[in-house]
Amino acid sequence: MRLSYQRGFHNKSPHFYTFTQQMIPDIVLQTGDQLYILDPKYRIASNLGTALGEMHKYRDGILLSRNDERSVQTVLILTPVKNDELNYFTSDYHDRYKMGAIALTPGGDMSLLHTWVDKIVALDVKDSSH
Repeated sequence: MRLSYQRGFHNKSPHFYTFTQQMIPDIVLQTGDQLYILDPKYRIASNLGTALGEMHKYRDGILLSRNDERSVQTVLILTPVKNDELNYFTSDYHDRYKMGAIALTPGGDMSLLHTWVDKIVALDVKDSSH
């Protein structure tokens, strides 16, 4: 596994590439050929839907160089805003759409993030054993 901060992807990146524009997500977790992107959004309290829509560019626009397959498995917004009326914050939403949001505040509940990271690590261990 590899954890990167502000890792850049462009049309001539060696292992992964983009076909539109340079992309620099804030946090990238790489497990083999799979990427998971976390992007803090702390200034968008009133418009999480638009911020989540922006995450499509990462999920759908970063491809594997060797076969043009999508490499990003999940994109998640990290935000201090928690809106229980929005499904963006549920693991069901994350699993179904491969995107969503996780609320993070100092001293707040981090169980959803812990569960998500544990799941990614378990998938990596499983893939490594084959």
